Amino acid sequence: MVRQAHHERLQVDCVTPGDSALLDEFVDAIWLRDGLAKNTLSSYRSDLKLFADWLDANGDSLLKVDEAAINRYLSHLHAQSNAPKPATQRRLYSALRRLYRWLLEENRVTGDPLLNVQRPATTSRFPKTLSETQVEALLAAPDVATPLGLRDRAMFELLYATGLRVSELTTLKLFELNLQDGVV
Repeated sequence: MVRQAHHERLQVDCVTPGDSALLDEFVDAIWLRDGLAKNTLSSYRSDLKLFADWLDANGDSLLKVDEAAINRYLSHLHAQSNAPKPATQRRLYSALRRLYRWLLEENRVTGDPLLNVQRPATTSRFPKTLSETQVEALLAAPDVATPLGLRDRAMFELLYATGLRVSELTTLKLFELNLQDGVV
């Protein structure tokens, strides 16, 4: 199957066969339509599987859920000693929102049970900044007498001068640099 070549499936053990097939179909649909990353698909699947497990234990299913059931599940999560972090809560909400919008598009549900469910608050995350002394120590750390040290120093200087993220730096291609103007 194409699906298995592009993303791994998580084992489903407690979810009803109907909900399991629905989750498979949903993950395939958003992978094909939106091209989401493998990790995102896996996280959505995992979050939705936990929700479906909870629904099943409470005599409900993904297609029959209503706003009250979603609110009870969210309350259940918050009552746990290891309540999900804000980023995990936002991902769960996103997975639920995508699922129920897809189900509406497919005419498998008649209404959006998330319509009046409050979206988790977003928190501003400001990057931590280094002091001038810390920056100087970082730039002086690599041994510029070695090729790797020279590379590391260039990477540190590029990060500091441009404000690139580390992920952007590590995926930067040589053709994306304009070495004549000294500008990235």
